[in-house]
Amino acid sequence: MLITGVSGHLASWICKLALEEGKYQVYGSVRDATDDKRQKQLKEGFGKLYDDLTLVSLDLMDKESIEKAVEGMDYVISPASPLFPKDAKTEDDFVRPAVEGYINILEAAHKFNVKKIIYTGSVGSVLDYTKKGEYDCDETQFAPEDGIVYSYTKSKIMQEKETWKAYKKLADKGKCPEVVFILPAMMAGPIILKDTDSVVNMLKMLLHNKYGAMPPYYGGLCDVRESARMHIVALDKGRTGERYIISGDETVKFSDLGKILAKKYKKYGYKCTEKDVGCFGLWLFGLFDPFTKYMYKTRNRKINLVCTKAEKELGMKIPPYEETLTDMAESLIERGYVEDLR
Repeated sequence: MLITGVSGHLASWICKLALEEGKYQVYGSVRDATDDKRQKQLKEGFGKLYDDLTLVSLDLMDKESIEKAVEGMDYVISPASPLFPKDAKTEDDFVRPAVEGYINILEAAHKFNVKKIIYTGSVGSVLDYTKKGEYDCDETQFAPEDGIVYSYTKSKIMQEKETWKAYKKLADKGKCPEVVFILPAMMAGPIILKDTDSVVNMLKMLLHNKYGAMPPYYGGLCDVRESARMHIVALDKGRTGERYIISGDETVKFSDLGKILAKKYKKYGYKCTEKDVGCFGLWLFGLFDPFTKYMYKTRNRKINLVCTKAEKELGMKIPPYEETLTDMAESLIERGYVEDLR
């Protein structure tokens, strides 16, 4: 089994759980498997499990490297997305690499007779903010790419849509790998690797934020460990051609999560996010920053995620938010991302 991008927050958990299970011979990809710094990071994170991991080099924008990594695999789990170019200026600069990277994986898997691919999508691909008022949302819905989106969400919407199109074309021609998409909500929980991806910055803001406020954005929350487990379970139980939302039942704001953390950590001097940024401030900063503009347009919009499909078919069990957030906070402190004030 190949897991792409194993130095990422989610992928590192998928890799760890797969190694612990011992059912598969696990190959993990990074951009450069000969990178000593990356090897050290993974050794420290996985401990003795690292000895059972085979590292391979893979660049999602390099078809040759993908084919080398995919050849001989029965299964591929693909949480990784290509790195966005530093000089990206247009939405296409973000969308094109995301789309091409996933299709490159599909084509290589088809060429080498891979049995099944589990792709990581995003719950953002089902959230349609052009609809008015509060509503329930499940896997049957697709967010319009020309709706209220920003570059990242649009890249995930188009990544999934175009991958499904390519999959259906191959399936119509005959033998094709089975394909499943896992759509996680915002992920929290403990961190395995130091210097992991940018999700850490958002998690840090919840625990220790000098402004004490974040945008009034509603969203689902899932434990990264359960999201990882769902990717592995989907290898056996996920139905081909299906999507699965992974999230807790309750839709919450950042400040709701901060208040949960404040109950335990505020007494030590941590400035947890307990307040919402004001509407004017969001509007003002949104004039200069596309993401803040998106936060302004989606402020206080509550969309309830319906996750019964993953519960019934994959056995999803999201732990209480307090447990996930506490484990996250302890991990951030232990890893040195946040000062230990206790």
